[in-house]
Amino acid sequence: MQKIEIVDISSCKKQINVEVSAKEVSEEFQRVYKMIARNASIPGFRPGRVPVSVIKTRFRKEIRQQVMQDMLPKALQSAIVDNKLTVVGDPDVDEFTLDDGQPFVFKAKVEVMPNFELKDYKALHLTKKVRIITDEMIEKQLDKLRQQQANLIPIEDREVQDKDFVSVDIKGKFLNHQADDIKSEGVQLEVGSPSIQPEFTENLKGMKLGDECTFQVHYPEVSNNNALSGKTLEYTLKLNSIKIKEIPELDDDFAQGLGEYETLADLRQKTREHFENSAKEEATQHLGEVVLEKLLTGYSFDVPDYLVDTQTKQRLEQLITSLDRQGVDTRNAAIDWETIKDSQRYVATKDIKCVLILEKIAEKEQIEIFEQEINEEVQHMAKSANLSLEAIKSFLTKEGAVDSIKTRLLNNKVLDFIIKSSEITEEQVSSEELDKHYHNHHEHDENCEHDHNHDHLHDDAQSDK
Repeated sequence: MQKIEIVDISSCKKQINVEVSAKEVSEEFQRVYKMIARNASIPGFRPGRVPVSVIKTRFRKEIRQQVMQDMLPKALQSAIVDNKLTVVGDPDVDEFTLDDGQPFVFKAKVEVMPNFELKDYKALHLTKKVRIITDEMIEKQLDKLRQQQANLIPIEDREVQDKDFVSVDIKGKFLNHQADDIKSEGVQLEVGSPSIQPEFTENLKGMKLGDECTFQVHYPEVSNNNALSGKTLEYTLKLNSIKIKEIPELDDDFAQGLGEYETLADLRQKTREHFENSAKEEATQHLGEVVLEKLLTGYSFDVPDYLVDTQTKQRLEQLITSLDRQGVDTRNAAIDWETIKDSQRYVATKDIKCVLILEKIAEKEQIEIFEQEINEEVQHMAKSANLSLEAIKSFLTKEGAVDSIKTRLLNNKVLDFIIKSSEITEEQVSSEELDKHYHNHHEHDENCEHDHNHDHLHDDAQSDK
C-alpha cells in the first residue's frame, strides 16, 4: 500500500511524493535478510544458519541498497502508471528515507509530455508563393549550357592573360612550419578565378610557355584548408600549357547538339517549362512550412527540457561534423558556441512543438504509417546513397534511425492532409523577393521534420539537359 501525491512544478514538470507503508517495507527487509542469510559465509556459523541479528549488523549497507534497488523502481513505476503520467527522461529522486519498520518515503521530479488541446487545423487560408520565371533566368541557363559545352583551345604565341586555362607543375615549400613539401604536376588552373589564391593569378599573368616563377603565399589563420591555416609557403610554378575557352554560338546547331531539341526556340521553350514545373514543386513543398507557421501561432505550451536538450545536442553535433568536413578547426576557431547553442535550442524547441502537434492531429484523424511505406523510403534512401538495401538497413538500425524515418513520414502525411483541406491562394513572386523570404525565414528558424528543398531556379545548372 502506498500514498502518492502529484505536485505541479510546471506544465511539463511534476514532483511525485511517495510513501510506501511500513508493513511493505518490513516485508521487503525480511525477504532481503533471508536471501543474504542463505548465501552468507561467516566464520563460526554454518551456511544458512547465520542469525538475523548478525546479518543486520554485518550487511547493513548492502541490505539497505538491495531493498532500495528493489522497492524504488516498483513504487515509482506504480505511481507513474496509476496517475497516467507520460514521463520522458530519467526521474530525479531525492529526499528519501528508508529504514526497517518505517514507511519508505521519497520524492521524484519527472518531466512529462505536455497536455494541450488541438486548435483549428482544417480549412486554413494558405498562400502559395510561386517563383516568377523571367527571360533573364532562361538566358542565364542557356549561357551555362554553352559554358558546359565549351572547348579548350591551345595557345602558344602569347603570354598568359586573365581567364586563360593553364597547366602548371607546382612545388610548395613551408617556410614557417615543419611539413613535407608540396609537389603536383599538370595542375589545371583558371587565371583570375576566385577559387585560387590571388598571388597565383598575379604571378601567372605575363608568363610564357616553359617559364618558371617563384613567390610566397601567407594563408590566414582561418581558411578552407585547415592544413594551410596560418602557414607561409614558397611556391615555384612551371607553365606547361595555355588554353582559352571557345564557347559555341547560341543557335539551332547548338540546340540540336544537346540531342533533345530541334531548334533554339524548342530549347528555350522546354527550358522554361522545366523551370516553371520546378517552381510549382518548390511552392508546393514550401506550403508545409506555411502550415507549420500557422499551427504554431495558436499554441503556447511548454516542452520537456529533456527533449529540447537531446535535440539541441544532436543539432550541434551535426553542425560540428559539417564544419569539420569543411576543414574548420571547431576546437580552436573563434566560434561563439553559446550564441549558436541558444539559436539551436530555440529551433529545437519549435521542432518538438511541431512534432507533438502533428502527432496529435495524426491520432485524431487516424493517420498512420505502414511498414510498406517505411520499406519504400528505406529503398529510396539506399538508391540515393548508392548502397545495398542490407547495408542501409544495418546502418539505420545501428543508428536507431528507423523511428525518426517513421516520424518524418507521418509528419509529411499529416501536412499533406492539412494542405488538401485548406483554402490556397496562389501568389506570383519575383526570385529576388522569394529568395529573400526563404533566407530570412531559415535564418530566423528552421522547419521541423519535413522535407523542403528550395530550387533556386535562376541558378539551376540543369545538368540533365
